Amino acid sequence: MNCKKCGKELEKGENTCSNCGSSIEKKGTKCGIVGIVFAFLISIVGFILGIVATVKGAKTKNKTAVILGVAAIVISIVFQIIWAKYGQNYIKPY
Repeated sequence: MNCKKCGKELEKGENTCSNCGSSIEKKGTKCGIVGIVFAFLISIVGFILGIVATVKGAKTKNKTAVILGVAAIVISIVFQIIWAKYGQNYIKPY
């Protein structure tokens, strides 16, 4: 992998570039965080983003992204189950 700022080749596991000092963000981490946020708000979107983060994290061997992705998937499923059981009682037709 190369630094996006200066192009220097990076060693495996480096978090910052030794040449320019810019931080290296691993693929999938942002997607996992956004997935968890959406899992609480709109669970189907959180579920999809969780899958994307898990796949990206697995491809790049980013454990944080995989964990966040799985968490987003689990939270989404739990919220879907809660909605299916209790949420329909809160919608009242007029």
